[in-house]
Amino acid sequence: MDESDRKLVKADFDYDESKDHFTCPGGQQLEIIREGKDGTKTYQGRSETCNACPYQARYCQSKKGEARIIKTDDKEPLHQQMNIKMEQAESKEMYKKRKVIVARASHFELGFSII
Repeated sequence: MDESDRKLVKADFDYDESKDHFTCPGGQQLEIIREGKDGTKTYQGRSETCNACPYQARYCQSKKGEARIIKTDDKEPLHQQMNIKMEQAESKEMYKKRKVIVARASHFELGFSII
């Protein structure tokens, strides 16, 4: 994990679809603690482990010392597949081109010309 101070987000946690749990950057597994009828799931680790983790300040925002919670829906495997795809060099290059096209289109909509 990098040495920056940036907050860690859900995308920084690894999702294991076969075991249906997340693993935090510190190595702790977040297990399902709640499932909704609408396909939502809530995962949480153990507070004792989070409190001893060197990344705790970067991903736990609980004022009560509770472990990190991650909420998902029934589309989580698709979200994870897209995250993996977007890490590939080919996808990054394609997305850069897409951003240019969108930026140019928005300039024309605002009445700006591109030189």
